[in-house]
Amino acid sequence: MTSATITTRLIAVTTLLVICAGCASTSTVVTRHSAGPGETPVRNLLLVGYSNELPLRRDWELACARSFDSRQLKITASHTLLPDLPERDVLLQLGSSRGFDAVLTAEISALLLLPLQMPPENVVSEERRASSDASPRTPGFELTLAGADKPVAEANEQDVELRLQRSNGDLLWSGLIHTREANQTSAIARSQCERLAKALQKAGLTP
Repeated sequence: MTSATITTRLIAVTTLLVICAGCASTSTVVTRHSAGPGETPVRNLLLVGYSNELPLRRDWELACARSFDSRQLKITASHTLLPDLPERDVLLQLGSSRGFDAVLTAEISALLLLPLQMPPENVVSEERRASSDASPRTPGFELTLAGADKPVAEANEQDVELRLQRSNGDLLWSGLIHTREANQTSAIARSQCERLAKALQKAGLTP
């Protein structure tokens, strides 16, 4: 293999990796407010997925925390401290009393998870239809499944509002994240928080 061939292949692989990297994220960030330059970066953060549904809140917070790739930033998920969420001003008071630099709040109550769907090539026979399905039935109608009948997760569009505040209430950053991601809380949180982490780091608000 000539050196020219090797070089050509390396360029092709590099180009493919760049393209894939650009397509990897399914979330976009719209910044509404960002503190001016000179702010001390947040290093001890209280992360709050604001929802009364504890399983949703726990799954979102854990996946989001893992998406912040910085050893200089300590993140505490709120569900480990507060099984029940208090009012937002109480959260800030808690942040101050526990020594947190800031509180990051995400409004995840409106996250909509679609029901799991069958793959497009699969259909369910009459005997397997839900008993609540009152649609007309054709006598003798039955189709077999083509391949595995494991449910699949559809992509879903989500909008989440976020606010980063000092424990004294000063607003550091606020914005909206729009996500089109698989129908799983952890996948949605990872996509959202990977983009959020980049936005906050670029603004100099996190290390």
